[in-house]
Amino acid sequence: MKRNVLTCLTMAAFAALPIVVHAAPSRALWVWNTAAIRQDAKKQSAFFQFLAAPRGVAAHQIKTIYFDGMQPADFQNADTVAHLRSFIAAAHRKHIRVDYLCGDPSWATSKGQPEGLRNLAAILNYNKTSPANTRYDGFQYDVEPYTLQGPDGWPSATIQNGLVDLLQRSRAAIKASGQRVILSQAIPRWFTGVQFGALGRRIIDTVDEVDVMDYVTTVEQLVGDPAAILSYASSKHKGVWIGVETNPLGDTPRTTYYGVGNAVMESQLAQALLKFKAQPSFRGYAIHDYIRYQTLRP
Repeated sequence: MKRNVLTCLTMAAFAALPIVVHAAPSRALWVWNTAAIRQDAKKQSAFFQFLAAPRGVAAHQIKTIYFDGMQPADFQNADTVAHLRSFIAAAHRKHIRVDYLCGDPSWATSKGQPEGLRNLAAILNYNKTSPANTRYDGFQYDVEPYTLQGPDGWPSATIQNGLVDLLQRSRAAIKASGQRVILSQAIPRWFTGVQFGALGRRIIDTVDEVDVMDYVTTVEQLVGDPAAILSYASSKHKGVWIGVETNPLGDTPRTTYYGVGNAVMESQLAQALLKFKAQPSFRGYAIHDYIRYQTLRP
C-alpha cells in the first residue's frame, strides 16, 4: 500500500526528534565528571550496562540521565564534540534521554546569571549544528541559591527573583531557538514553605519539570514533604521527579541512604510509589548519583 506524501513527511519529522518520553514512572540519574564515560569505550559500556540493570535489577533501569562535566568552551573542541555526539547517539539507540546538567549558586544573581545563560546557549548551538540523534533532550539547572551569604543573600527577594528570572530567560531562549529542549530545575523539598512565598510555584510555572531533592529516609517524609509540589505541578501539567540521596553526608545522616543501604532505600521507594503514582505530575525517581549509587551498601 502506498503512503501519501503528508503521512511520510509527518513520520519522518517525528523520527528526527530525539526527546525520549516515558508514559510510566521511570528512573533518572545524576552523573558528574563525565569525561571518562564520554571518551573511554570500556567505561561507557559499563555505564550503559549499569543503566540497563542498576545493581543487577532490570526493573530499576534508568532511562533519563542528567549529564554534567562540560563547559561552554568545551563545545569549541572538535574531538570533545565528536565524542559527545557519539555518546548521545548511543544513549538514544538505547532509548535513554540525555539532559545537560550545570549550575552554580551565583547564577541566581545578576552578576552570575550570564554564565548560566552561556551554558544554555552552548547546548542550543550544539543542538542546532548536530544531527538529530546526537542532540541533547533537555537542560537542567542545579542552582542552589540558599548557600549564598551576605546582605542580599538567601532568602532575600533579590535572590529568589534572580533564580526565577534566570529560568524565565532560559525558557525564552529555548522558545526562540525553535528547539524541543526540556527545561528543568533541581529544587529542595521545602521550596513551597510559607516563608519562601510562591517561589516553588513560580519555578514550576516556568520550567517543564522539577527534580525535588527529597533527601530523607522515612516513607512518611519521602511522600509528605513534596506533596504540595506534586499537587501544584499536576494542576499545571508539569513534571516532577523525586530525588533521593546515596552520598555520605556526615552532618545530616538522615538525609541520605548511604548509612542504611540499598535494600532500605528500595523498600521505601516501593512503599511510596503507589502514593506518588496517584499524582499525574510524577515522572519517577531520580538518584544522586552514579558513583555512590554503584557502591551503596546492600
